[in-house]
Amino acid sequence: MTGSVPSWSRSGSASAHRPSTKIVLTVVIDPSDHDPVVSELVRQGLPVVSDGRPVGSLPVTAWVDNDHEAAVLGILDHLAAAGARRIGLLTGTSTPAA
Repeated sequence: MTGSVPSWSRSGSASAHRPSTKIVLTVVIDPSDHDPVVSELVRQGLPVVSDGRPVGSLPVTAWVDNDHEAAVLGILDHLAAAGARRIGLLTGTSTPAA
């Protein structure tokens, strides 16, 4: 499926100078539940891929995720190999900590 660049994705006068572009797939980074951008892309018939498993009923075509556990273990191994012995973790308020 293809679609044209949606009018709501254009901003300012620069959009008047852009050539017509066909979109065949969209990747949405960290969409919120009921994200209006995702809903509009789906309404236009565009496949939507989300990074991370979407929350609730976000209508994405597919999602991809990172192996966070392996990434953190790799970071900790690297820090330990570099001599770090007291490693702290700070997370955002929306990030669940185990």
